Amino acid sequence: MSKVMSYQMAGTVLRSINLDALLPECSHQGRLGLDVRVVNGKLSIGQQVILRGPTSEEKISIIGIEPLVDPNNPRVVRIHCTKPTAFAAPEGNLHGWTIVGE
Repeated sequence: MSKVMSYQMAGTVLRSINLDALLPECSHQGRLGLDVRVVNGKLSIGQQVILRGPTSEEKISIIGIEPLVDPNNPRVVRIHCTKPTAFAAPEGNLHGWTIVGE
């Protein structure tokens, strides 16, 4: 029997931030900030990922990556991405939300 290993990117979404309100510049309109703990693989700008919530999921594009300085969580980054159109991600701390690469 053989085992197949997956190197697909996977991460746990810890927090959601509305960048429209935080950064009202026109270049950030329609963007969402997600604090993500990368569990497997890596993130890159331009990458398409699937944002999965408790009841829905949608494909989003990573527009930017911001390192968060936290020595206790070195694999946590903030991604700037397109806002989902099919559902509204709640702001603040999230539980049960993930992102996975395509």
